[in-house]
Amino acid sequence: KLTSLQHLDLSDNNFSGTFPTQIQSLTELTYLFLNNNHYLTGPLPEWISTMTKLVDLSLKQTSRDGPLPSSLAELTDLVFLGLDDKDLAGQIPTELGTMSELQLLILNRNSLTGPVPQQLLELPILSLLTLDRNSLTGSVNDLCMDSDPTNTTLTILQTDCLEVTCGCCTKCCDDANPAVCGEDFVYDGT
Repeated sequence: KLTSLQHLDLSDNNFSGTFPTQIQSLTELTYLFLNNNHYLTGPLPEWISTMTKLVDLSLKQTSRDGPLPSSLAELTDLVFLGLDDKDLAGQIPTELGTMSELQLLILNRNSLTGPVPQQLLELPILSLLTLDRNSLTGSVNDLCMDSDPTNTTLTILQTDCLEVTCGCCTKCCDDANPAVCGEDFVYDGT
């Protein structure tokens, strides 16, 4: 019933079960963090895409599984999408490359497969992209191709360089030696 609520952070609890559908009635929500609720299970619900005012969405370390819904691209105001450290599988939807406000995309430590969609490389203000510890293939070299480095907004690019060609990664990870990547990026919404 908190229909004017804009900021909801329920991180670091022991919530269990499926994603609470009542959250979708919070139509003014711009910030939704449910990090570190290891017992929230199931796929990402399709109805998240109806929460079009979201700017920050993080579900890190919740037991999300299944595919990444292409409907996430309907969140056109989204600046931060943190879906790391879960069991998301399948390919990264090409539609995510249409999210023109997206600056921080964190998809590492999942079970994502297939090539890195070239559409992601066209995000105009992307500054952080983490794809490591997945089973992705292909190349992210197009992010490196600008001859004028001041034209790029990307400051952190992290992937598994044995599987994904990356000439400009800030950190190349190795699935056989996870310590190579060190600390993960932490975003608090500020």
